[in-house]
Amino acid sequence: MPCLYSLKTMYRRLPFIILLSILAVFALRASVVAPSILVQNYSVDDYKASCQNWDLAVSYHGILYVANNSGLVTFDGNTWNTYPLPDKTPIYKVSFQNDSIYTQGKSSLGYWLYDKLGNLEYHPIDTLPSYINFDDPETNYTIPKEIEEKHPTSFASAGGLNFTGTSTSGIYITNDEEEIFQHLNINNQLQDNIVRSICVQDNNLIWVALDNGISQIDINPPIAMLGKRSQIGKLEDAVKEDNRLYIRTNVGYFSRSLMFGDKFTPISDEIGRSYIHPDTTDNHLSVSSLFKNKDVLSVFANAESIYPVPDNLYWLTIQNEAGLFHRENGTGTLKCRILFDNYDLNLVTNGKRIIPLNDSLDLVSAMQGTLLINTRQLIEGSLGGLTMPRFMRIEYQDQEGTHYLYPDTQRIDLPHNFQELSLYIGTTVFTPNHQISYKLEGVSADWSSWQKDGKITFVGTNTHRLAIKSLPYEGNEELSMIIPSKVLGEISRNLTGEVPQQVLISLLNNQIMVVIDNIVIVSRLIEGQFPDYRRVIPPKFALTSKVNIKELAGAVERVALFSTDGDYSIIKMSVAADEITITSSSPDVGTGLEVVSCQTIGDPLNVAFNAKYILDILKNLEAEEAVLSMNTSLSPVCVTCADEPDYTYIVTPVRVVF
Repeated sequence: MPCLYSLKTMYRRLPFIILLSILAVFALRASVVAPSILVQNYSVDDYKASCQNWDLAVSYHGILYVANNSGLVTFDGNTWNTYPLPDKTPIYKVSFQNDSIYTQGKSSLGYWLYDKLGNLEYHPIDTLPSYINFDDPETNYTIPKEIEEKHPTSFASAGGLNFTGTSTSGIYITNDEEEIFQHLNINNQLQDNIVRSICVQDNNLIWVALDNGISQIDINPPIAMLGKRSQIGKLEDAVKEDNRLYIRTNVGYFSRSLMFGDKFTPISDEIGRSYIHPDTTDNHLSVSSLFKNKDVLSVFANAESIYPVPDNLYWLTIQNEAGLFHRENGTGTLKCRILFDNYDLNLVTNGKRIIPLNDSLDLVSAMQGTLLINTRQLIEGSLGGLTMPRFMRIEYQDQEGTHYLYPDTQRIDLPHNFQELSLYIGTTVFTPNHQISYKLEGVSADWSSWQKDGKITFVGTNTHRLAIKSLPYEGNEELSMIIPSKVLGEISRNLTGEVPQQVLISLLNNQIMVVIDNIVIVSRLIEGQFPDYRRVIPPKFALTSKVNIKELAGAVERVALFSTDGDYSIIKMSVAADEITITSSSPDVGTGLEVVSCQTIGDPLNVAFNAKYILDILKNLEAEEAVLSMNTSLSPVCVTCADEPDYTYIVTPVRVVF
């Protein structure tokens, strides 16, 4: 089970990324201590194979290989693939040598090689080469007695830490002094307690094969959560003095060191004001005054806010993204880009979003709490020491069929009338433009029998909420497809004009091509059947309440500060005849209560929501009033507005005690 220690970080995906409470010392003069950790879980919905995994290996090219009940599972940082054995039996061991991947099952032994199309082919053998070893893993560090009792199965060391997998209790993270820093299990971060194998990719990244899923553990990531908003409030300003941080929030002043395990503690206003002085600087910067080449700034050409940092660097933010640009002679160069959606985080809509501390550290004010960004680490991770993308093939189609071009092709001449072009590139890294990856949640473009009225309907869901948008459709052909949400995000980012833009969408087999002016976006569609979303929409409602969108959004955002449920920010709503009372409470912060006027038809009702889900819809409605329709405290709630009749939003309530 060989794994490389020289490769840099693989392509990150976010979804289920968990910001753990093991905080690193990001300060420039600090020594190496226990780092912060990001855990990302991949389920069968991600890699489309059996839930049970047995072994892992990472090749020289940065490709992950997993021994799975369904066969050999691969991940190139962009795409998961599964290659079954000829007899469809499970694979229990995997290793590699050069370009050969060796696997072993209960009754199989062989190696795999890539063909010209970039697919793996299996070759059975009778005996393993002498340089391939499938022996059980051994440890080179001392395991505490407490962990020995949990039946250790796998061992790894990375980033100055030791990782011990067990068959009953997940993973223990320790140091050489046998101190337990963190216990990852099914009750907090992992999908399963049965750990089959651990593989180190480099000094900052390890992979875990579980009896139910695959996990990636990132050591010392460039972003860490310093304090949750439910505990310290909304970040407003901050300074760093030596190795200590002082912040001002909407509920007071706090301080903490940047040392591992420390937490924010309240300090007096007098002490806080002695460090954090009133901001009297005139920071009314504009993109046009800083950059002459606005056309290369992409979406950031319309930045909502700008924050200068040392060395001619500027943070530009728009919506839920931030881009760091270097300015030289009026020309801007993108150094890194953060898509906060992929961390399941939301930048604040009012006030400072980014507070520079020095030339490497920045604080970010998010709805979920206060984040620390190591800018230098982000830039170095984008530009230095990375595994380069591996070009596999180009595939194009014309009237004569499908044609393939391979890495050794010296010259590429495409016919002027080619119909479809696909580039197959396996990459373990992100370019500076896409520092953090997307989880591909499908959005369906669907035409059904009840929609044959000249409209095409787009539907997106993550199982907790559902958005439906209908648009005029001039064609007469019925169609149904599942489009990756990343593609829609790229389309949205390139629709930057203030006037409507023409978008051309072409389909062929399982691929989609979108043309916006001189920009072409090509992507595979997601295979499978999109969930029948119509079944979750109630045919009628017992209560409807009309409310001002701006007033409701403001009330929800303020009350969410008092939530005790951490990242979920649960708020309660009591809907009456002429008012909606919104509440949330925390033993540490207090109770928040807001009342907004409404016009309700039906009996009073109590309901609770994830505040983020409600805010997402309210901030995307351009109308003045919205209508909330519901039946019971636990049935789906429908949000619509008269000014946008073709837009429907469904959100699932949370079960709480009122």
